[in-house]
Amino acid sequence: MKICPSCQNHMEDEALFCNNCGQRVESTTQAGNVAGQQAYQQAYQQQPYQQQPYQQQAYQQQAYQQQPYQQPHQDNFEAARQAVGHSLDTVGGYSEFDGGLLQLIGWNLLGILLTGITCGIAFPWAYCMVLRWETNHTVINGRRLAFDGTGGQLFGKYILWVLLTIVTCGIYGLWLGIKMKQWVVSHTHFAN
Repeated sequence: MKICPSCQNHMEDEALFCNNCGQRVESTTQAGNVAGQQAYQQAYQQQPYQQQPYQQQAYQQQAYQQQPYQQPHQDNFEAARQAVGHSLDTVGGYSEFDGGLLQLIGWNLLGILLTGITCGIAFPWAYCMVLRWETNHTVINGRRLAFDGTGGQLFGKYILWVLLTIVTCGIYGLWLGIKMKQWVVSHTHFAN
């Protein structure tokens, strides 16, 4: 319940005017707001707001510290070289194949044409020709490969392998891929 400030009449909370004297009566929430505003104005007049100067912390970048390179002890390097062999001499080299697509197509077509015209007799020469081109364009660990096999060397083995395949009803043909790979690797070396 509200009490009228002028005539002390009791009235309901929702009433805006006193029923007895007609005085305007503020609600309790409005009265609280008015009292709060008055207290704020008094405090502000007594002590005005002073803005603190803006102080930014200076950014300090951490110094980048990298451990200095320490060369491995010579005894450890020698032990590692003996453990892995002399492959450590070529570490850091690049490996690539620098042949082009048109060259590859051209050499393969020439090999197929040569083999077809001679009914397969010139296959060893055609195969060596294409293989020589491939190995000459291959670089491993910075060293270029070379192939020194010839069609004449392969021809004797080729005839022997074909005869063995015919005699064994094709069973020896299972070993032809391995035999050919062994022959190719035995004639491949580093050019430089």
